[in-house]
Amino acid sequence: MQLKELQEQFSQFLYSQSPDGASQEWIENCLSKSSIRETQSRLKVYRNNLMMTLVPILKEIYPVTQKILTPEAFVLLAKEFIYLRPSKVCDLNCYGAGFVEHLHGKTELATHPYLSDLMRLELAWNETSQLRPRDLLTLDRLLQEFHTHGPSFTFSLNRSAQILVTGHEVLKGWQTIRNSTGQSEPFFASGKQRLMIWHDAEGRKVHQLENELWPFISGVMAGHTIQQMSESLVFVQNPGRLQECINLSVLRGWLSYK
Repeated sequence: MQLKELQEQFSQFLYSQSPDGASQEWIENCLSKSSIRETQSRLKVYRNNLMMTLVPILKEIYPVTQKILTPEAFVLLAKEFIYLRPSKVCDLNCYGAGFVEHLHGKTELATHPYLSDLMRLELAWNETSQLRPRDLLTLDRLLQEFHTHGPSFTFSLNRSAQILVTGHEVLKGWQTIRNSTGQSEPFFASGKQRLMIWHDAEGRKVHQLENELWPFISGVMAGHTIQQMSESLVFVQNPGRLQECINLSVLRGWLSYK
């Protein structure tokens, strides 16, 4: 048996929730001269180590989701996801993004229609801590660039800033209210909103993109120049608002220069 085939068989065994007879036969014939029971017992160490590594990562990314589902239910769903979507990259910071889609639409979670939005918020919140700001645009640098390029100057969104479009006011889910029985429960209101999530020197932050601020940010992501944005209907009607959006975005560290 070649090394590549051996590695593939071993990975298949690790990521199988219930290893079949073929896997058991492979273990007996290829890996050990010990009894099959001893071999299975030894390989359980690898399977347990897999879960002990990946389950805590999902817990760290989705702490509020874990609280809502209860730790026990979260672990069961996490293990199910890990077996179906094994980690394929060395950087474990990249793991867990597919967990949102894995839970979306599950009938047993129908009582939590806001869960997907909440999980996307938690995922974006986690990712901003992994992507540190760089090449931030300052007001001084903005004046320099504008003096050099004029209204043809373009921005780019800082890599530690992310946009999340939600179907619920998920921010309220971080708080709790008392229901009719006096018990505390999460509160979520309906309605689409756009959130900017970013990381600065003080930590991770979140802000709702309202009114003209969203057209400005969407223009930045589309690569529009200052001239193009100033000619859009929303800023033609209120020219001073464009400057306010630029200043606010620069001061909050949302923008970088190309």
